Amino acid sequence: MIGFPQKILVTLDFPPAHGGIQRFLHDLVVHTYAQTDMVLVGAGAETKQTPGTYPCPIIYVSSVLSTYDEKFSIFPLCIKLIRLLTADSGNATILCGNIFAACAAFPLKMVFGKSYSVYVYGTELLPLRNKLSIKALFLRSVLSHAETIISISDYTTELVKKILPNATVQKQTPKISLEKYPFAKDEMQARSVKNENAFKILSVGRLVKHKGHDCLIKAVSDLPKAINWNLVIVGSGPQLNSLKLLAAKYNIQNKVEFRTDLSDEEVCNTYRESSIFVFPSVSNGGTEGFGIVLLEAMAHFLPIIASDTGAVREVLDNGKCGMLIPPGDSGFLCKAICRLFQEPELRHFYATAANQRVIENYAW
Repeated sequence: MIGFPQKILVTLDFPPAHGGIQRFLHDLVVHTYAQTDMVLVGAGAETKQTPGTYPCPIIYVSSVLSTYDEKFSIFPLCIKLIRLLTADSGNATILCGNIFAACAAFPLKMVFGKSYSVYVYGTELLPLRNKLSIKALFLRSVLSHAETIISISDYTTELVKKILPNATVQKQTPKISLEKYPFAKDEMQARSVKNENAFKILSVGRLVKHKGHDCLIKAVSDLPKAINWNLVIVGSGPQLNSLKLLAAKYNIQNKVEFRTDLSDEEVCNTYRESSIFVFPSVSNGGTEGFGIVLLEAMAHFLPIIASDTGAVREVLDNGKCGMLIPPGDSGFLCKAICRLFQEPELRHFYATAANQRVIENYAW
């Protein structure tokens, strides 16, 4: 690298790790960073090779303790930032990938007066409402000292304003690269014909409680026998075993498939072979600050059923680009799946409207 960075992204979430935040920051770097910028990644373990091609240096920082919890990489991240600051990067703009990564920049603000900005997403903001928690008090202080708080939706902005009414908040919604999703309309029409024989239901997301996969499994277990369906759930997480047991409880384990640790290409292929996309999140232990997988489904011309929670209504244009349902209502979800199965014209309408919205609002 020639010279010193003009912009530094400090993050705990970045490839090769998987997740919505990782994809958001990956695309942000690919499309908006230059050779004169830098990304500092606090990794849970040492990463010697940068996955993919990026326009700027990607430096992974870890420690012995960060092997157990990546948040321990905050300390070496802070040291790295101090070294850069004291060398010749005092004018670099510091952007923190989330509030925990901002803990590495916070000491620089206190000691050197160095400004930083923070990206926020939703779920991590909920515990900050607890005024009796020391951890919440500290993280609120980290957030309040940020020059700018960058939210990914109007919904997330509202969460920030409830915690810090006077904060400066700037919205920057996630976007996707449409060239990664070369799915033509004629293929969508071919899918509609094929789906009469096999109705494939897809859900993508981390297997945690607030993603609502238990509600989805209950919903499909009640589908009429006349519907030849199967369900694919893409993701990994602590709920995996309990969800498998739930499918066995309803005696549908042979019709529910869990796919974990897929490559990007394998995930794309899974979208392409599916009939509809279901996003069954609930407001229990987390919230949907945006829902990046919705954009992927929209790019693939998939008709969507989604819980009306968090920023989902915002993404789906108040239900014009997908069917909104009450969170956690498996009976309502079952009826919604039946309706899309029975009405190919409605599937086509939602898929087309959603794809157009991606092109107009969420594409690089």
